[in-house]
Amino acid sequence: MASIDVAPEICVRSSKDVVFVKEIGGGMLGAVFVAKTLSTLTTCCVKVMHKWKVAHLDQEKNVSRELELMKRFDSPFLTRALGAFQDARALYLLMDYLPGGDLFQLLVSGPFRGGQFPVDIAQFYAAEVLVALEYIHANEYVYRDLKPENVLIDADGHIKLTDFGFCRRLLRGERAYTTCGTADYMAPEVMLAQGYDQLADYWSFGVLLYEMLVGYAPFASANDGARHRRIVTSDLKFSTAYFPLTAKSLISRLCVVDVSRRLGSSARGVWDLKSHNFFTVDWADVTMRRLAPPHVPARRELDFTENSVSRHKSREIIKALERRGERERAECGAPAHRSQGDEFRGF
Repeated sequence: MASIDVAPEICVRSSKDVVFVKEIGGGMLGAVFVAKTLSTLTTCCVKVMHKWKVAHLDQEKNVSRELELMKRFDSPFLTRALGAFQDARALYLLMDYLPGGDLFQLLVSGPFRGGQFPVDIAQFYAAEVLVALEYIHANEYVYRDLKPENVLIDADGHIKLTDFGFCRRLLRGERAYTTCGTADYMAPEVMLAQGYDQLADYWSFGVLLYEMLVGYAPFASANDGARHRRIVTSDLKFSTAYFPLTAKSLISRLCVVDVSRRLGSSARGVWDLKSHNFFTVDWADVTMRRLAPPHVPARRELDFTENSVSRHKSREIIKALERRGERERAECGAPAHRSQGDEFRGF
């Protein structure tokens, strides 16, 4: 098992120690903000999660596990937790600020042609994602939520995987049975709850590579039933306009329903994928981040001055989020959160 070191933390104990600048995204449990820490003026992202929603969706264990893993994982291709705290209404998770957005945004509105990556660009991002998965698997975890939205781009143009709420420990020979993740990227054994291991991530990796080359997921369908049928039969369709033979070969060997025939299932493990002729990279260069990224985000200074105005704006942002959360809670009829004191370990 590879060693895991603890990421350095920023000393932040409450929302008064952070100035929230603007909202940049949302998720199942809350919202994500760009923020500055008052003690060090460090730019970071803060994921704010409503406690009632975490409890209503039975996500207490996943949230605590995500924080634990983000503190412990030590890879340049995985996002880190810089700190965490909580108050009566919400959980706050401080993370690296990654100005390049996510891979989905880069596909849709980036500088590349028509919502698809050229093969060499797709190869770069696929190689770095594979090294990230290799690290997770080497530490005896399965990721279970690989998709373009969870592949972030840092200031230098390299990738970092994020969102470890579904990531769980899985020792050699063990199987997981929970159906979780995002349907378009879910392996058939996950969708059918048949028992699965880290090879499920390689199916998702094949789906991700397909989407990078054509701009949409391979099993996208008009309805859930049609998508389910296409996934459990691996109904792949390739257009020669987008797929060189090497890419078609790799994806076809990853999106295989019979897990014993899926690439990566042999004793060579990840090297089944690394040695495929789709990849023409030096893997030591990939691991050390020595390859030149195809796209480096424009460097923009955050428009921020620490003063009474910015602090007032920050408080208004938090109040607005609380009001929005209460409206959502009332609409879905969820009970208000009643803290038990120890359900959110680490915050």
